[in-house]
Amino acid sequence: MKKINLLALLPLFLYILLSIALLTQALNHTGGQPGYPVDDAFIHMAIARHFVQDGRWSVDLSPFTSATSSPLWTLLLAAAFHLFGVRDWAALLLSLLSGAAALLLAQRLLAKSGRRMIRLTLVVLILIFTPLPVLGLTGMEHALHSLLTAAVLWTGSLVLAENSPSSSLRWGLPVLCALLPVTRYEGLFLLFWLIAGLLFQRRWRDALAAGLASASLMTVYGLISVANGWAFFPNSVLVKSQINLFSVTGLTQFLTQGVYNLLDSPALLGLIIAVWLAFALAESGGLTSPPLRWRVALFSGMFALHLQLARTGWFFRYEAYLIFAGALILMELTALLLKRLESERRLRFTPAVAAALGVALLLLLPIAYRAGNALSAYPLAVRNIHEQQVQMARFVSRFYNGQTIVANDIGAISYYANIELVDVVGLANLETGRWWREGSWSTAKVDRLAREQAASLAVLFPEWFDLYPQPPDWVEVGRWRIADNIVCTSDTVAFYALSPAQADEIAQNLRAFSSELPQTVQQQLNAPTAP
Repeated sequence: MKKINLLALLPLFLYILLSIALLTQALNHTGGQPGYPVDDAFIHMAIARHFVQDGRWSVDLSPFTSATSSPLWTLLLAAAFHLFGVRDWAALLLSLLSGAAALLLAQRLLAKSGRRMIRLTLVVLILIFTPLPVLGLTGMEHALHSLLTAAVLWTGSLVLAENSPSSSLRWGLPVLCALLPVTRYEGLFLLFWLIAGLLFQRRWRDALAAGLASASLMTVYGLISVANGWAFFPNSVLVKSQINLFSVTGLTQFLTQGVYNLLDSPALLGLIIAVWLAFALAESGGLTSPPLRWRVALFSGMFALHLQLARTGWFFRYEAYLIFAGALILMELTALLLKRLESERRLRFTPAVAAALGVALLLLLPIAYRAGNALSAYPLAVRNIHEQQVQMARFVSRFYNGQTIVANDIGAISYYANIELVDVVGLANLETGRWWREGSWSTAKVDRLAREQAASLAVLFPEWFDLYPQPPDWVEVGRWRIADNIVCTSDTVAFYALSPAQADEIAQNLRAFSSELPQTVQQQLNAPTAP
């Protein structure tokens, strides 16, 4: 019987310990209720809940809403709800397991990277740099996306490097290609360059297989969406990526977005320079292999497309897969360079080596700083969402269940309550989403739609009306303000009556609910209650 190498489990133990420590801190802020650092996690949970309970793929009580940018993740969550019941912790468990799987894959891919302690150190650095514990605690698809990105990157590089790849590679790659874009649509950035590489090699059959697989599940979901009157891509993708290329401002934004995103993210800038520098050193020393060259090329292409066409930030999520994949390649290159230093003693203490180490540390500092920020921010971010979005959901569920609500954060209120939504951001409404894409969105149109649907309440960030005119009949009834906000769009959320006749009832409901608010949430009422 083969002995279990306990030392090899050290990265996994560290991942579990860090996750438990962070989760414990977060639970102390929520009274023991499982929480999430972004409201978006509840969007997946709301769709999954309705799909399991009502047979509707929808955030709210509508028949269908295409509001998830990760159909696979939402479907996995629905499967968990079906098996274990609708549980707040289900998304947390799924994302933690995905993070653990990503860590184990990293350990497997670096299995031949030098001595045992070096391998373990490199894997632990990947864990910290990503950082995987925070990614695993988001309750979202980002850890799974990182896992599948690394799997496609390594498998694809092997296929590209071999004229006659093994049957497992030839059949495994299309499966991975099918799963990646429905995990997150940014997966198309890597698949584009993979297929382009196969076409460049004139391997038409492999390119066709990868292309058809990449489009397969994404097309199935897109056609279902179109059949229900929505666009092929989810509103969550279309609204966030909308740029008017026919205007000077829009064209300028598009042409400069990649540079802006890179300069705005020192961690990404340091990472790509570190990867290229390590690759140049390894290549000059004859240490690289064809698969490794392809990995660096595919990663660089994916990196460039993401910066140009997608976003970074928003609680360390959007670029997480780039950090994970880049750190994995960087550690592979580092292992090669360390082997070279071990084999040639004369190189160990030269000025050139010392300079290279100094540059490496400078480049990795922003990545380490980002990781430290993520680890320290997680518990407070969970508290922010618990004190704002979750309390909004409890309030709406108690007083407005079954009614129509105007909102800009739609996750928690849709998961914890059964409501119809007028989503001003456009993720869960055909009309508002179309208005944003067309550039015709206005508060007047939102007001008209809300009245057509007999909305009972609007719960919005008051900053909306610093940018756009407040509808003339709307009355701000009260506000909630949270302290130490780091993740919510605003520290204040306001409650609006769509007509003066609704104001008194809303004020009474806010007053009745005030005793249930966490002590750190400040409530301000602007309208008197009836005597």
